[in-house]
Amino acid sequence: IKEVKDGPYPTTFSSGDAEIVGEVKEGDPIREVDPNFGVEVGYFAKTAVFEAKVKLGSKGKEGGIKVRFQACDDSRCLPPQTVNLPL
Repeated sequence: IKEVKDGPYPTTFSSGDAEIVGEVKEGDPIREVDPNFGVEVGYFAKTAVFEAKVKLGSKGKEGGIKVRFQACDDSRCLPPQTVNLPL
């Protein structure tokens, strides 16, 4: 897990039962200086699109990958959370 000194935790993906092959591609985030952190951050307002090639694991399509993310509003951030994203 990457330590973040300035700004919210970025969304990250890691292999779970399925293996991520290559890099994860993300859509175009909105980039601007966040007044709460004082640094430029990228964020998605309504929908976030990520694409990755995966190699199925022992659970086949029932398996998944792990996604770590953090949600923020204008004044606060929720604690980072890791969830299993089914395929």
